[in-house]
Amino acid sequence: VWSDDGDLLSFTPHITGNKSTNQVDQSSFLSTQEHSIHVPSLSIDTYCSDHSVQPDVAKVDVEGAELEVLLGMESTLKNLNSLFLEVHPRHLLDGTSLSDIEALLRQFNFSVTRIWEHRHGNHLQLERLETLNGLEENCMLVCDHVQ
Repeated sequence: VWSDDGDLLSFTPHITGNKSTNQVDQSSFLSTQEHSIHVPSLSIDTYCSDHSVQPDVAKVDVEGAELEVLLGMESTLKNLNSLFLEVHPRHLLDGTSLSDIEALLRQFNFSVTRIWEHRHGNHLQLERLETLNGLEENCMLVCDHVQ
């Protein structure tokens, strides 16, 4: 998914071969790398409109393309109760910052809580965040719509 429909995106496979961690190739949307995967983009808003759905909860884990995906779901965000957002500060697409993501979340009245140890699941800890600045590692955020 992406901010716009119909862009042809190239994904560069992760060095380990794990397809769940492929990243958008920033050097060119039409990468010529031997193992690149090319797919047309679709926004969440278009998908929801085309299928007459309005989710209550969404999860976004897109290896650094968080802002692009969020921009493509602005109509969906208006009615979303909760958003689970994994942010990847070191892998953000060029020209994107945590401040951009934070501004969009605030625009749609989301409070942000970090889930610590979300990959281990034994002792989850929650921390309310006033800002995303300072996050340096991948982390799971719960963004709740504040009425």
